[in-house]
Amino acid sequence: PGVNRKVKISPHNLVETLMDGKEYSAAIAKLGLSQVKAAKWLGIGIRTSHGYANGELVPEYIAKLLRLCVKLKMKPEDVK
Repeated sequence: PGVNRKVKISPHNLVETLMDGKEYSAAIAKLGLSQVKAAKWLGIGIRTSHGYANGELVPEYIAKLLRLCVKLKMKPEDVK
């Protein structure tokens, strides 16, 4: 009755979802945000935003939001 599915995670899959500090900083800059403004907009702490900018891995949901906004050339105020 139950289906046993194994999900294979390859380095290629992870590279597409993970965001490093360099990409985080570039994305918030493209959106016209400082680390403080990005923290407020994303609903995270300022220290967390600073950590992302300095190399802590960014969670997938934040990475996807930032990438989508950059790709669609959206402004933070367009996302409510």
